[in-house]
Amino acid sequence: MSRIEIIKNTEKELVLTIADEDHTIGNLISKLAENKQGVVYSAYRIEHPLIPKLTITIVTDGSTKPLEILREVLKDIMEMSREFEEKLSKQVKK
Repeated sequence: MSRIEIIKNTEKELVLTIADEDHTIGNLISKLAENKQGVVYSAYRIEHPLIPKLTITIVTDGSTKPLEILREVLKDIMEMSREFEEKLSKQVKK
């Protein structure tokens, strides 16, 4: 079984599940997505606290496909991680 499963992918709505993840990645993706232009709704949910399965929903106004929004968010997360690593490395060298 794949860790990521796309449940719905239309011009305006994306619903996907990610196994073995929790609020950390769900909140990060959801919050970054809701700040993107064209996004009208972005949220995540965990159906049951004992089942580590996260569902993310992104809905747009149609000006941008939600899958493209998700790709942008993932690129933003990678860039934020790189910046954090660089700043941490500079601090450790001091």
